[in-house]
Amino acid sequence: MSFKLNKPNFIGKVSYDSTDGFRSGSKDEHNDVNYIHSNIIDMTGVPYDIEGTDNLGNKKIMKADSGIHHFHPQASKVKEVKINR
Repeated sequence: MSFKLNKPNFIGKVSYDSTDGFRSGSKDEHNDVNYIHSNIIDMTGVPYDIEGTDNLGNKKIMKADSGIHHFHPQASKVKEVKINR
């Protein structure tokens, strides 16, 4: 006998074109995932630790309010996800 498990269908709240990301007061602050169309992420004013993954697969953990982070020069966007504590 066999059976197939379905993958969870949870996407949550996503912005595919965020400019301020999780920065405090941003319209996208409470999203589950934000996509930033840049390879430079400014964590100034972001109250959460974030995992960033660029479109080339490079990952980086960015601490809350830790300033400027650079991803690969050829990357064109970064997926941001809050790290739960």
